[in-house]
Amino acid sequence: MDVLPVWDPAYGAFKTEVCKATLSWISDNDIDQIIYSTYLGLPGRTKALDGLLTLTLTAASLDSLADQILDQLASPKDYWFFFPLPQIIVPEDIKLSSSVTIVRNRIVAQRGMVRAGDVTASDNGSLLKVQGSGYVNGERTQSAFVDAMTKAKWTLQIATLLGYFTRTSKRQSPLVLALSGTEQQDILDAKWICDQPRITDYCRVRLGIGLSRFLSELTFTKGEWTARQAESLQQHVGKLLTAVQDPVAQLNVKSIRRSLEWAFDAGIDEDEHMRFIKTCIGLEAAMSEQNEEIGITEQLADRCAFLLNKTAIARLETRNLMRKVYQLRSKLVHGAAAGLSESERTLAKQAEKILTAVLRTELKAIMDWYVTLKS
Repeated sequence: MDVLPVWDPAYGAFKTEVCKATLSWISDNDIDQIIYSTYLGLPGRTKALDGLLTLTLTAASLDSLADQILDQLASPKDYWFFFPLPQIIVPEDIKLSSSVTIVRNRIVAQRGMVRAGDVTASDNGSLLKVQGSGYVNGERTQSAFVDAMTKAKWTLQIATLLGYFTRTSKRQSPLVLALSGTEQQDILDAKWICDQPRITDYCRVRLGIGLSRFLSELTFTKGEWTARQAESLQQHVGKLLTAVQDPVAQLNVKSIRRSLEWAFDAGIDEDEHMRFIKTCIGLEAAMSEQNEEIGITEQLADRCAFLLNKTAIARLETRNLMRKVYQLRSKLVHGAAAGLSESERTLAKQAEKILTAVLRTELKAIMDWYVTLKS
């Protein structure tokens, strides 16, 4: 036999041995990509069939292959991902944390002179530069991209909650819609770079439709960039982002991290059912605890009522609203509704407003606590 299919039991046994050397940071998909991509990069190898590893390697080549795989598995690698922000235009970089920076367009900033290693934005837009640790080859499910995407969600959600960023619709004209029959949407890529030698020159990850639309529509809330705005971004968004990422604050920020991610995912989901359900999960992530004696609806109703209101009447209104929200959640989850009525859409919007208010209140509390911690 001249080739070893990746689905062959022999490959499975080899992969099992590889898995013994790995840590929790790496995924099953990462391991497949590392083995195959490392093999493809071996010097002097014979041409392989797609999806296959040849058995014609010399002993020296096999040793080299094993050494390179083990080197990649020894620890996660650091990558820098660049997410396009087409409508966010800044003349200078804005560093928000050690792992997140808004990067100006190098082409515009340097009048066409681009340094080696620079990643440039299209048109005049800037880039959100985010560090991701793990492994990536080109897929959204790979560990380094997932890590970077998580930090990007925290950043963009916090900046939106604090009023620095907003979305502006870029809908197609009625004529374009009539001619094409559907709305056209650009699908964006996140570029990535790494200090390690890379096997492929195609260092991009294709983003989903919802995320692409969000990034395309994102703008400064107060219009064009100003130096004062950049300073304020660093002062508020940057400090909160640092607090959320600080391992010392892990126990206090764990819930808000998850809630920020669910709120972001809800915001870019165009399916109204899933958007509402993700909003509810965001509320649960921020406010609920495992308690068999108190149901989740009553937990959230009470906690939202006391967190967001100061009077008894306002608290009662919030409790009743949360009970209605969770009645609708139960109805959708159990398939009792094919679509949302107008009144249910209004209720879903109210749930989003509650999640926004909860996140803003919780972020302020975390910032106050973190400042005290570091003083």
